[in-house]
Amino acid sequence: MSKKLAKCTLFDLHFFLSEKGQIEIEMSSVDPDVFRDAMENGFPEYEGTHKISSLLRYLNSMGNEIRETSKRYI
Repeated sequence: MSKKLAKCTLFDLHFFLSEKGQIEIEMSSVDPDVFRDAMENGFPEYEGTHKISSLLRYLNSMGNEIRETSKRYI
């Protein structure tokens, strides 16, 4: 039996269709600065902290752009 590795959600962007026929958009993300600080203090030997923080900034930027652009279709 293999041990299941822990994982966490860093970024989510969801589009839902409500019972009333309306589109609802939900976005959630780990704050890049909070992530960086937590990793630097709790797991300083991890080498990917900067890359993941940068990825989170990019995903938040693109998520915000998608949310704004999609308003034209909703």
